[in-house]
Amino acid sequence: MSNSARQGLLWVGLTAAVFALVTLVTAPDAGAQDTRVRLEVPSGPIGVDDAPFTVQVLVEDVADLGGFEFDLLYEPAVLSLVRVEAGPFLGSSGRRDECLDPQMAAGSVHFVCVTLGAMPAGPDGSGVLAVLTFDATSEGTSFLRFGETAVVRPDGQPITATTVDASVTVGRTPSTESPLATGTSEAPTPTAGTAAASTTPRSTAVAPTPTSTETPPAGGSTDNDGTNWALWGSVIGGIAALMAATAGVAWWSRTRGLP
Repeated sequence: MSNSARQGLLWVGLTAAVFALVTLVTAPDAGAQDTRVRLEVPSGPIGVDDAPFTVQVLVEDVADLGGFEFDLLYEPAVLSLVRVEAGPFLGSSGRRDECLDPQMAAGSVHFVCVTLGAMPAGPDGSGVLAVLTFDATSEGTSFLRFGETAVVRPDGQPITATTVDASVTVGRTPSTESPLATGTSEAPTPTAGTAAASTTPRSTAVAPTPTSTETPPAGGSTDNDGTNWALWGSVIGGIAALMAATAGVAWWSRTRGLP
């Protein structure tokens, strides 16, 4: 093998090794989890006169959960917090959960739940941490924003988690009264001399599009004298291409010293 070939193979091997090293260093850890704490709000409209509604605090993609706490802020001019209850997820692995009484104030609430002991392990996956019940007190939009929030393992070690806020909009409950509150309840019947709308489809005459009855000549267009210039152009072009190829072969033969 020549020196140039060996150098080429060496450069290819070095490039592949560097690429593999960079891929290994920058690839994400397959076992890493992105734990999130987020809010799930009602999907439908909320009316001022409607019954209380609930907002769920969810945790997603957590491993060995042992406890949590959070502050939640909201707009007190729009919403009124009724109660806070623990969700089923924290104790779902068989651990006994203990929650402190929520600290509720106008526009905020602080809630803490923990589990004790080393066994069994905390739950994995996703679930409901808490359920908050609100009353809608006036029209408007209220933010639902996390303050201090923490999730921990049974031994108290913190779990890195991101929080996702939300908002709810409260509107006026639509009236259930009949739209025909006054006047007659039936549409007036047209009388003689009154024009009434008709739903009968009307046909519209369309002028036919003139079409040509002439048949174009085969093999390209011709002039009035009958000459098919497209066919002649193809023949002349083919002859020119053949002559150019023949000249190129002859020139190459002379440069190589061939007979």
